[in-house]
Amino acid sequence: MTKTLLVTALLLSAIACNESKTETATEPATVAAGTEATPAAAPHEYAVKSSYSSAFEIGDYSQADKVVELWKQYDDNTLEKGLDMFADTVTMMMADGWRYHGTKDSLMKLTKVERAKYSTVKSKIVAITPLKATDLNESWVIIYGTEYMTSKNKTDSSDLQENWRFNKDGKIDMMHSYRRKL
Repeated sequence: MTKTLLVTALLLSAIACNESKTETATEPATVAAGTEATPAAAPHEYAVKSSYSSAFEIGDYSQADKVVELWKQYDDNTLEKGLDMFADTVTMMMADGWRYHGTKDSLMKLTKVERAKYSTVKSKIVAITPLKATDLNESWVIIYGTEYMTSKNKTDSSDLQENWRFNKDGKIDMMHSYRRKL
């Protein structure tokens, strides 16, 4: 009798294991090498409504690659290489209150003047995330890191967070920068 109960329990356990395997077989199919399709999550309701958006999901990693490349070009003082990544009209808002809205060519000239103040710049990326604001159909890349700038043999460092927005053509049209001196 005990053996019969033990065998029955083992059989029921094996059936239960097989049923759960059958359920997991219906998981999302692979859509690209190394990635899985993820069902859209229901929007989360916060206690306070955000003024911009609360509907974000992971965005396009190739846009994050572009921002990383721009950081590298700033470090290497090869800024002109990234000019084609920008939309014809760009808006920039910097941590010190400086704001720019104009052509990418004029922005490049101003950026070169700023970069020329430093003999070397070295950046360390701490985190980077591509995001998609689904309710606004906007793409963003959020990057956080530390920047070490040397001028006249004196090195300063700052923590940076930058929020880069990409337009419908995949070009950067806005960037917000936040800085904290170390």
